[in-house]
Amino acid sequence: MTTNTATIPPRTPGAQDLALVLDALQPNQRTQRSDIFAEHLAHIEAALRRGVTQTAIRKALSDAGLKLSSATFKKLLSAARLRQADDARSPEGTNGGIA
Repeated sequence: MTTNTATIPPRTPGAQDLALVLDALQPNQRTQRSDIFAEHLAHIEAALRRGVTQTAIRKALSDAGLKLSSATFKKLLSAARLRQADDARSPEGTNGGIA
């Protein structure tokens, strides 16, 4: 019985460097803003329910490093709400309908 080891490519010295480079990659700025906004959505929604203006919320976000125009804020809020509604309707939360 012979073992064919030729099917396993040898690890190249640069492979580890490539792995480090790939692991260090970050999403583009638009995706990062969307992710940060989504992380704080519950607090943003709570502030809105308390009657805090979008302008005040945008200022707080800006002070924390997330600068958004009024249009971008509204777009991110709408997109986050749609995602939340889609997640609520998703069957994944019910084990895909499997009991």
